[in-house]
Amino acid sequence: MPEISTGLTEVAAVGEEMGRPWHPDSNLLIQGENLAVLRALHPRYAGQVRLIYVDPPYNTGARYPHYSDRMAPADWLSQLEERIALLREFLRPDGSLWLQLDDRQQAQARLLLDRVFGPGCHAGTVVWRRRKSQANLSRSIAMIHDYILVYTRTPGRPAFNRIRPEVDGIGPFRNPDNDPRGPWATAPCTNRGGQVYPITTPTGRVHLDQWRFTPATYQRLLAQGRIVFPRNGNGKPRYKIYARERPGVIPSSWWDDCGSTQEARREMAALFGDRYAFATPKPEALLARILEIGTGPGDLVLDPFAGTGTTGAVAQKMGRRWLLIEQGDQARTHAFPRLSRVVAGADPGGVSGRYGWVGGGGFRFLRHLCGEGEA
Repeated sequence: MPEISTGLTEVAAVGEEMGRPWHPDSNLLIQGENLAVLRALHPRYAGQVRLIYVDPPYNTGARYPHYSDRMAPADWLSQLEERIALLREFLRPDGSLWLQLDDRQQAQARLLLDRVFGPGCHAGTVVWRRRKSQANLSRSIAMIHDYILVYTRTPGRPAFNRIRPEVDGIGPFRNPDNDPRGPWATAPCTNRGGQVYPITTPTGRVHLDQWRFTPATYQRLLAQGRIVFPRNGNGKPRYKIYARERPGVIPSSWWDDCGSTQEARREMAALFGDRYAFATPKPEALLARILEIGTGPGDLVLDPFAGTGTTGAVAQKMGRRWLLIEQGDQARTHAFPRLSRVVAGADPGGVSGRYGWVGGGGFRFLRHLCGEGEA
């Protein structure tokens, strides 16, 4: 097994990485203690990362199968600060760090980030609604949300992307037919109070309804390839709306539309046959939202608490490069097989449909020798 960097040894190469020499653009899954791994990676990757997603143990006092979430608060903050200070050096000048926590530690973490980055680098705090419902079991206030603290490498206005809006509740823009005009979504051609006339579908079915367009406009849109017939050509027509025709919206601080813990557990069940394969999973839709705002195609994403590899899976599907670090054995038992399925096109769940993912690319699985006994 060749040594890639100080203390890093290759375990496996997957997909396009098989049989080719290591190169700086390789996606990496690394098993090892993250502080030691970050120090090993620092000479090569300092100043190269566009976005860092940090989802550390929340220090809830609980014990989970894969790790213990119980530390003295001062020790937890000290260890987090040491890692955050080093992570900051990995960011590009236009990069950002996204730290996710619950209500227990977010106030202390905000002060920590102000010390490391400076208050002028605080781009905002997102509140993510992690539960769509709640059980009436709490004796105080039921916590159904997390905080995501967002800091930029450089003070001032961050260079974040706008979010592409959904159309008629259908979903994000896609391009399943490789339309040269780019990604699109659809909206109904029906419109209460519109003109009434028959429309014949490609299968011969006739729909008599009130339509949004005049017959002449409808025929023009049909000739332009902007009319879609759902349900295998039997459904009522819908018209294409292209992403380039719809301006994006500025991200808000309240997110209740990008997955939930329940959705993440369904994804775990589909991947591993167990809803509780990991105690605190995050849905792919949440990571997709973060990467959509903070990165572009080809950008490098780093996750030092990788868990089951959600960040890498989403980054791969969105055409980003990634570095994942995970100390626990789930790097081998969960993240490695999951990412292998993504590369093979055998993971149709999560955001695969949204981004038209059918497989491709590759990655390398490495182990940090100093952290091998701790994993």
